[in-house]
Amino acid sequence: MAKARYSFNPDTLSFEALPTSSLKTKFLRVLLFFVVSLALSFLYEFIYSKFFDTPKTIRLKKQYSELILQYEFLQKKINQSSKELSEVGLRDNNMYRAVLGLPEMTFPLRETDFSSTDWYKQVINEDVANIVVGTSYQLDRLIKRTYLQSKSLDDVAVLTINMEEMAECVPAIQPVDLKKIRKIGNYGWRSDPVHGDRRHHDGLDFSGNVGLPIYVTGNGRVTRAERAGNYGNLVEIDHGFGYTTRYAHLSAILVKPGQRVKRGEKIALMGNTGKSTGPHLHYEVRYMGRPLDPRNFFSNDLSGTEYNKMLQITSHDGVRD
Repeated sequence: MAKARYSFNPDTLSFEALPTSSLKTKFLRVLLFFVVSLALSFLYEFIYSKFFDTPKTIRLKKQYSELILQYEFLQKKINQSSKELSEVGLRDNNMYRAVLGLPEMTFPLRETDFSSTDWYKQVINEDVANIVVGTSYQLDRLIKRTYLQSKSLDDVAVLTINMEEMAECVPAIQPVDLKKIRKIGNYGWRSDPVHGDRRHHDGLDFSGNVGLPIYVTGNGRVTRAERAGNYGNLVEIDHGFGYTTRYAHLSAILVKPGQRVKRGEKIALMGNTGKSTGPHLHYEVRYMGRPLDPRNFFSNDLSGTEYNKMLQITSHDGVRD
C-alpha cells in the first residue's frame, strides 16, 4: 500500500491528506522523463559530433590522410615505370625489331585506352576519390603495356636464338648465273609493256635463254609448284621468318609442294610461259606478303663491283611480262 502524503493548510492550520496519484499517471511521468532524457542525449551527441571529433573520427581521418599519401607515392612510381617502359619500347622498335626485320610495334598498339570500360564507369558513379580512379587506370595501362612489351621481347628472343637458321633461310643470292643474263628488268613503278599504263612491278626480270638453271635463294619449303595464270609455271618458296620468294615463267619445274630445299639448289629452268614475250625469270622477294626489291638480297655472292655491274644492266623497261 502506497504511503499517504500530507500538505499543511494555513487556513485550517492543519495537515490535510493529498490525493494519491494513479498508476497511469505515474507511468506517464516516467515515460515523459525517459523521452526528454533521450532527446537531450541525442541533442548532446549531435552538437558534440558537429563541433568536435570523436576518437573514431580522428582515427579514420588519420587513416584517410595516410592512404592518400600512399596513392600519391604509388602514382609517382607508376609514372616513373611508364617512362622507363616507353624507353624500352623505343629501343625495341629502333634497335631489336629493326635489326631482326620484325615489323614495328606501333604507338597506338602499345598505348591502351581503358576509359570506356564498364569498371571505371561504375567506380566514377559511386563517387570514389579521383586519386583512386586515376591510380587504378594508370596501373591497368602499365600492366597491359608491360604485357605487350614482354610479348615483343619474346619475339625478339626467338629470332635471336634462331639467328643462324634465319641467316640460312633469308634470300641472299641471285637466282640465276648473272654471267648468262642479257638484261635485268627493274623492280618498282614502270610502264607496263603489254597494257601501256603505269603499274608496279613486284620483282626483277632476268632475261636469258630457255633452259637456264634457276636456283633457290635460301633454305625453305616449296609451297607452290604449278601453273599460275600470268605467272605461267610458278614455284613459290616459304623461307620462314616472314619471307617468301617466287620464280615465274618457267619452262620446267624440278620440285614438288612440301619439298624442303637448300640455298643454291636447282629448282627449275628458265622459260617463256604465262604473260611473257621473251624467255626470262620473274623473281620476287616478299616479307609478310609485301614485295621488296630483290636487289637488296644479293649480299652473299656479289662483290661491290659485281653489284654495281648488275645495277648498270638493270633496265626500267624489262621484259614483256
